[in-house]
Amino acid sequence: MCGICGFYGFGDKNLIKRMCKVLTHRGPDDEGYFYDKNITLGVRRLSIIDIKGGHQPIHNENESVLIIFNGEIYNYIELRELLEKKRHKFYTKSDTEVIIHCYEEFGIDCVKKLRGDFSFAIWDSDRKKLMLARNRLGVTPLYYTIIDKSIIFASEVKAILEYEKIKRELDFEALHYYLTFQYVPSPLTAFKGIKKLPPGHILVWENGKCKISKYWDVESKTTSFSEDYYAKKVLELLRESVKIRLMGEVPLGISLSGGLDSSSVAALANEFVNEPLKTFSVGAEGQPDIGYAKLIAEKFETDHKEIFMEIEGIIKNLNKIFWHMDEPMGDAAMVPSFFLYKLAGEKVRIALSGIGGDELFGGYYNYNNVIFFHRMKKIMLGPLKPHVPKIVKFLNSSEAASAYANFVSSKRNDEIIYKTQAYLFYYDKDSLYNKNMKSLTSGVVPENMIKDYFFNNNFDLFHKLSYLDMKMFVPDDCLNSIDRMGYASSVECRAPVLDHKLVEFAFEIPARFKIRGKTVKFILKKAMKNHLPKEVLERKKMGFPAPSNQWFCDANFKDFTKNFLDGSEIVKKYFTDEKIKQLLKNSNKPKEGHQLWGLVALAAWYKNFFEGNKW
Repeated sequence: MCGICGFYGFGDKNLIKRMCKVLTHRGPDDEGYFYDKNITLGVRRLSIIDIKGGHQPIHNENESVLIIFNGEIYNYIELRELLEKKRHKFYTKSDTEVIIHCYEEFGIDCVKKLRGDFSFAIWDSDRKKLMLARNRLGVTPLYYTIIDKSIIFASEVKAILEYEKIKRELDFEALHYYLTFQYVPSPLTAFKGIKKLPPGHILVWENGKCKISKYWDVESKTTSFSEDYYAKKVLELLRESVKIRLMGEVPLGISLSGGLDSSSVAALANEFVNEPLKTFSVGAEGQPDIGYAKLIAEKFETDHKEIFMEIEGIIKNLNKIFWHMDEPMGDAAMVPSFFLYKLAGEKVRIALSGIGGDELFGGYYNYNNVIFFHRMKKIMLGPLKPHVPKIVKFLNSSEAASAYANFVSSKRNDEIIYKTQAYLFYYDKDSLYNKNMKSLTSGVVPENMIKDYFFNNNFDLFHKLSYLDMKMFVPDDCLNSIDRMGYASSVECRAPVLDHKLVEFAFEIPARFKIRGKTVKFILKKAMKNHLPKEVLERKKMGFPAPSNQWFCDANFKDFTKNFLDGSEIVKKYFTDEKIKQLLKNSNKPKEGHQLWGLVALAAWYKNFFEGNKW
């Protein structure tokens, strides 16, 4: 993959060079530029395919169409053969050039032909048209802003901020969403006026006008086949997805958590290599995941490396971590990701991940709980009603437990369920926000952000929850985090589970094959039954090793946090001292530790991008 950037509506060679310089970590191997009267393009390249001949920008036969590209097209060989039959002439062996000729042949619908992880910009000089596109699931990022009748875009926000006319302002609506979801949902960013191009969308800038359209989505078409059929098909599609993602001319490895998803990727990848796979794991004190990762590494005889996080190292690297994130991120999983890819970057340039399995196949217990209460509502509205809060707490000790209890007293099932999902990461904003913040966020209703994803489809309840996560949590939290932390060490992250063909099929599988009783991800476990050890197939679901509440048990980390928040401009401006003190006092508890970390992330982001990095 690479880092891309550009603008249409003015010319500025110094600006494009500054933008590319900021993106060097995304492409340390090469750089390229294109200049014309009103269009300027730039790219930093991490060379993966056609290392010698794939210099960008790449053009068509008469150089009237150019492209800068971030990503990989896994079906590029088949597409090239098709296009050559249609008499298109190629001058490189790269997957990038295939997109150009696809555009010539199919116009903006070329994106529908592509199977891969991509974001790109195509400049059509004959039509004076700029086209931006982002892959279906959001594996690669793309940002843009419109200013003075011009458009500026880049793989990361920090490159756009190089334009001196952009005024750095907080988007308080986005900030309110952040303090609800723990990330900023698309199309917003925490910077007012700068937006994300949503996954599965294209943007066309023509005649001074911007048009954004969706080119892909999953459909509601649950099928009815046997359990064996679904398991066999899942295995077939996942195996194919892993195989094509081994493509490249540089060293490759796998980020191995020891969970079902990454272990499945490692097991299937091992079928296609002639030498030991390189695998990498990160651990934290009190977290058993790294032991399961060792188990998988030993079974498949991989070249395995591991690293353990220490408090001193976390504090030392926080500045770099938050600078790379570009936006506030309350999910502490980015910290182990940073150390994992730092370790991987010493050996490889590509790392496969198991991200997406929980959302596709029902790995979260809150899915199970919501469905359980949905089915049991009639009983719970009867004699069990007074005991519902205790029952919920027993089944699920998360911060959402009380919201599940509220479900049984609601007359509108779907409404309370989607509100519950909206507030899984809920602050008591009445006590957190001061008068300034309350006035700036008045009227912003977080659950409205997810309304369309939850209601405007015909999915059953399970698939509504899955769809919601695939549209928001996966691209804006999970993928955003591994993209930034991977590229902090110039490592390209690939997500085989999120291949769009596998995703489409997964949404056809009835919910009863995903969650069966207390067994989550049932159909994936059945698919991998003959490939993984029993210990991995039967292990309890565990999160990535990011126990922020345990970090706060360390006196040095807690002192650092207190001093850091005490010196934060954004904390002083918009939040109450009483709530911060309360969170600090109870920071060893999961909920309070999680919420305190979210404020640390916000303060760190603000310091980097608004206070001139005063660390």
